[in-house]
Formats: sequence, C-alpha cells, structure tokens
Amino acid sequence: MFEDNANGVRVRVTGTVGSVPRLLGATHAFILLGEDGRGVIVYLPKHLNVPPLGGAVRVMGTLTSTYKGPELRMKTTDVWQTVTMALAPPKTRSVDLLIPGAEDAWSLMTATGTVKEVKARALVLDADGVDVQVNIPPAVKYRPQRLMKGDTVRVTALLDLRRDAPALLPRTPDEIEIVKHAPSSVASVSTDKKSAFPDWTPFGAAAGAVVLTGAAKRLRELLRRRRLETLAKTAITSAA
Repeated sequence: MFEDNANGVRVRVTGTVGSVPRLLGATHAFILLGEDGRGVIVYLPKHLNVPPLGGAVRVMGTLTSTYKGPELRMKTTDVWQTVTMALAPPKTRSVDLLIPGAEDAWSLMTATGTVKEVKARALVLDADGVDVQVNIPPAVKYRPQRLMKGDTVRVTALLDLRRDAPALLPRTPDEIEIVKHAPSSVASVSTDKKSAFPDWTPFGAAAGAVVLTGAAKRLRELLRRRRLETLAKTAITSAA
C-alpha cells in the first residue's frame, strides 16, 4: 500500500478502525490501522456509516498514492464489512516529527512534551525541542483549557500530515495524559492560605473582647453613680 506502483489498484484491506466518527471534521472518512501502527485514510460514500473505533473491518476500494500518504477511496458500490477474526491491536510507531515521510501518515504514535500554548481547540507541545501541534476537535470530547502552560503531557495520537506542518490527532480523552503539573506561580504560599493574623490572634481577640466588655460595664456603673449623685444634690437644693 505504501509503494508508488500501487497507485490506482483495486484492493481489499483488513485492519483496525483507528478513529472516532467526526474526528476528521466534515470529511466523511476514517483511519484504518495495521498491526504495525501504520494507517491509511479511507474515504466513504455518503450512504455508508463510519465504523466504530477499534472495530476489525475489511474494506474494498481504490488505492491512491499521494505525497501526504496513501488514500483508499471507496466507490458507491463498495462496502466495508465487520470481520470476526481477532486482529492484533495496532502498535505505536516511532516517527521523526522533523522529517516525517509519506509512510508515516496516520501512524499511531506517542509523544511526550511540555505545554507551550493552549488554544481553543489545540495545544502546542515542546517535544524534545520540536514544536508539535496537538489538534483536539469536538469529537474527542476534551477541553484543552484543562491544561496549562508548563504541564508535561503524554499524547497518543494519529499523525496528521494533511497540512504543511505535521499535527497530532488524539482520538479519545484518555489519550491525553498529564504526566506532571506545571510548577505553581504561588508555590511558596500554602494551599491552606494561612491567616494574615498570627496564631495568637483568636485568643487575643477574645481577650480584647472581654476587656472591652468589662470597661463598658465599669463606664455604665460610673455614669449611673454620677447620675444618682446629681439627682441627690438636686433634691437637697430643692428641700433647702
């Protein structure tokens, strides 16, 4: 399938479905993976459903070789069928992200890196000095905003070579794994957020309240005595 002389050949291919529906956007297609982790994009006629992730299927179609990797295009009369035989699960491949070849297109691979940027539907990872974009379409059901700059993550994904720069395309939320969280900018502050007052403050405050209460009582008593004294003087003066 990865040879130029196979261009235009009608083939029947058996493999494991390596993508979820709508992972490729509006493109009505899915990825078929071999045991070695290499993949091919299969374009379906509109009347056929996309097979489920992980299913073992046999597909009939016309093979086309492109610089972005092989493509399998099904005619309206072609079908895909579920096969009952057990297939070995696809392995992840080691791919040089600086110079990926056409045979690497849609390969299942793993990359570990530090988050450099978080976008609405993507991440940018620093993977061994190489900036790699991880596209996360709605079909993946994962919010990139759960991550922050500086997090170390491990991503299992398909290698998408449809654009100028290679990109990783995870299929499910659990394929984006946080290895280590970013160092907090407020690491020096305890997560308990200690009170701004010293440890003796509650006792001191209570003591202060007691002192104030006692002073208020004494003040009231003093005023009461002075009021009585004044009334007594007034009574004496009136009697005289």
